[in-house]
Amino acid sequence: MKKNLMIIALSLSMILLNVDVANAASNKDNYRAGDVVTSSNKLDKKGNIYQKLSDYAGKDTVIIENSPDSSNTSINLYELENGKLVKTGDKISQFSNHYMLFWKADPVRINGKESWKIGDNLFVKSSRVSQINTQKMQAINQKVQNYGNYSVGNTTNNNEMDTIKVNNDSYGYVPVMSLQKDGSFVLINDRVLSNGSNWKIDKIRRYKGAVYCQIATNEWVNATDYVVK
Repeated sequence: MKKNLMIIALSLSMILLNVDVANAASNKDNYRAGDVVTSSNKLDKKGNIYQKLSDYAGKDTVIIENSPDSSNTSINLYELENGKLVKTGDKISQFSNHYMLFWKADPVRINGKESWKIGDNLFVKSSRVSQINTQKMQAINQKVQNYGNYSVGNTTNNNEMDTIKVNNDSYGYVPVMSLQKDGSFVLINDRVLSNGSNWKIDKIRRYKGAVYCQIATNEWVNATDYVVK
């Protein structure tokens, strides 16, 4: 199965990558998770959202997509218990300091359903997981170096990657949008951004083929149309 996935690399550029989703294979490993998590952000009483797990030498590379009906940027972690996937109560994050997080992973099939193994007895379900074609990234001189579970080559530290520069070639300002409950965006009539201005971003989501960046509380900019590339 093939599909296209837009990924923003926030060094003032955006990359369109072809995404190949692997066919899951059978897997009979049955580990105990133990204390594999090394750092976290608290999430009230629901558990932790992790941006870093212990190293795992998976053969593939995956990312976490946004939930299609919300701005949720985390995904549940599961353990394998008695042949079934059980929620740990913890999650992993889609981003770390506005970097897209990549994860080393192996495709597995458990009870006939596809999942991805990202650690010793740590799994994520495949509905919001997409495999990255790292060979095509290398072909356009893009290197994956922001892994959440693989420390080799993790050298990303550019502070500018959480900032975008906006510009509208057709008008003297950039429109600002608000996110609706149904996942759509509508124009905010009394809010615009100056051309050439730089903005810190908080979240990223996709809608109808465009990538939107959150710059304030429910204020979003269409990065596909207005971010300086």
